[in-house]
Amino acid sequence: MKLSTERVIQHVQERLNPRELLLVNSICSMFGITLQQFFGKKSSARVIAYRNLFYKILREAGYSCKDIAYVGGKNHSTIVYHLKKSVPENLVTSFAELKETYFTQWPIKS
Repeated sequence: MKLSTERVIQHVQERLNPRELLLVNSICSMFGITLQQFFGKKSSARVIAYRNLFYKILREAGYSCKDIAYVGGKNHSTIVYHLKKSVPENLVTSFAELKETYFTQWPIKS
């Protein structure tokens, strides 16, 4: 199911802070997908793998599964499932680049 542009904009405005939006936009531009594809209910395995990167980076930033579920528009059990999966081998380099960008622009404060 494809989300309408208006619905995606509403989701982004209501749930994502600038830091999260930077990460989503970076993933979408890096892999050539739209926000509608990223936040859609049904997606290809490829898009699901990209979402998985998003969830894992947020988890490393200290987000709870409940917080990630809220931001991603998913159920927390979906997040738990995805966090248990490893990053696909073909995305390991991209994962490292995204993490570096995310944590360099907004370092985690101890």
